[in-house]
Amino acid sequence: MKKSLLISTFLLAISASALAQKRPAAPASITLEQAMSQYRFDEAERIMNQDIAATRKRRADVTEKEAMLRQIQRAKSRLHATERTTFIDSIVTSKADAINHIFLSDESGKVLTYNEYFHKNDSTQSTVYLSQFTDKIVFAQSDANGEMMLYSSHLVGNEWTAPELLAEQGLGEHGDIVQNYPFMLNDGTTLYYAAKGEESIGGYDIFMTRYDADEHHFLAPENIGMPFNSPANDYLFAIDEYHNLGYFVTDRNMPSDTVCVYTFIPNASRRIYNQEEIGDARLQAFARISSIADTWENKEAVQASLTTLKGLKNNPSATNKNGKNAFELILNDRIIYTSLSQIQNPELLKKVQYWLESKNDLKKAEDNLQLLRDKYASSNADARTAMTQQIAQEENRVRTLYLSIDKQIKEMRQAVQ
Repeated sequence: MKKSLLISTFLLAISASALAQKRPAAPASITLEQAMSQYRFDEAERIMNQDIAATRKRRADVTEKEAMLRQIQRAKSRLHATERTTFIDSIVTSKADAINHIFLSDESGKVLTYNEYFHKNDSTQSTVYLSQFTDKIVFAQSDANGEMMLYSSHLVGNEWTAPELLAEQGLGEHGDIVQNYPFMLNDGTTLYYAAKGEESIGGYDIFMTRYDADEHHFLAPENIGMPFNSPANDYLFAIDEYHNLGYFVTDRNMPSDTVCVYTFIPNASRRIYNQEEIGDARLQAFARISSIADTWENKEAVQASLTTLKGLKNNPSATNKNGKNAFELILNDRIIYTSLSQIQNPELLKKVQYWLESKNDLKKAEDNLQLLRDKYASSNADARTAMTQQIAQEENRVRTLYLSIDKQIKEMRQAVQ
């Protein structure tokens, strides 16, 4: 009898053990911080809703928690529209040194620190965008409320206009609390900048807007979404259309005062990942840029862009060469010319020679314009009046040459397609 009871007990124990093995394990607990860092926004939303409910039971204020919930919900909605982006490089550096890892052609303008451009030595952490024609700047500085906001100024003759607050031209209508780190495409109308506000998903987010010259007003800015924006701070975003390279700066997963500068290949038009095809886990990985190698769909294009980037890193002054014996002409991912001897097509050779001559003319015109501006600065009122028209004519010549060179490059690229 005892033996039979022991056998029954043993069999019941085995059966219970087997059932326990078949039963799915309870889901592991996850913190809000972990859910956000892994882009598991559904779980972050659940955790925050539970926290808000518990806080309300204690009759405590939930204002900040509700703001965090809205931020999570914005991130959740934007995850589905993650842009399909090819990243080719990244480098971790100090925040102060980030712009030294962004290599722009002269055609793309320049990005400088506020202190460098205005010759100051204070704690201002902002940047200045100087246009390709060197006649316009967009920069951030403190407004009347002590918050960083964007301003612009134009060079008229040899004098800069009083800074204009962009918030008064439409950028103040969309809930931005702080604006900084501007960059403008060489079309002169498309502006990228970083902002904290009602549409951010965490700290600084990158936004894009366009200036309507007829209405003298900026259009409603768009959050450019993931993978560029994150629950952390995402700062400067710049595109070198000449070299077809883009850069952006973020402090996601970085120690204090440290950032990562990513280099990517800009898309001709926005493409997004198909979530049903790749699944939630891979979409989350692409959105947070867990591996740049995983984004390499076209390895030939990646290799060509890496070659261009390597050349710029090794010789930053090569971003825009002048002269017939030293230049870089990128027509597509496969065709890059650095000397006339490489060009076998007679018609293309003529076009490249004309392009080089135009670039030499541009260099001379820019040098002459700078001389006129220097002379203007040291002249009396009568001499300045006489020089104003001359400076305006030379500025127009520089602008015309820039546009001509840009058109020539587009025509050459079309010719080799």
